[in-house]
Amino acid sequence: MSETGRPCAIIDIGSNSVRLVIFRRLSRVPAELLTEQIYPHLGRDIARTGRLDPVGKRLCIEGLRRYAALCEAYDVGDRIVVATAAIREAADGPGFVAAIRIATGLEVRVLSGAEEGRLSALGVLSGIPDADGIVGDIGGGS
Repeated sequence: MSETGRPCAIIDIGSNSVRLVIFRRLSRVPAELLTEQIYPHLGRDIARTGRLDPVGKRLCIEGLRRYAALCEAYDVGDRIVVATAAIREAADGPGFVAAIRIATGLEVRVLSGAEEGRLSALGVLSGIPDADGIVGDIGGGS
């Protein structure tokens, strides 16, 4: 991550939603400048078809184009784009990742299930350092 003090952004492409959060700068508990979320429902029929929803793919790319433009407008340094269950499990997931890169210039990192869980736990500990208990992810593909 950048040490420049410029804003940084995280984009999370999930089974139902796609979220952008732009943070003021990198810190242990970063302050949000902007949060946006869309609901393209990429994983709508994945259990039946094994593929991402075609309308959801179009809506996702439209939203990601907007997110890329917002990152430019906010002079974002680092852009971390992650994808989770739907793209990880879909037969057309790798092709969709390539389509995102072509359409938006964003590089998507597809997280393994284990890595997704580890990063979620680190997020909890970042905000609640003394957390002790169980955390549940109720995301669309969980």
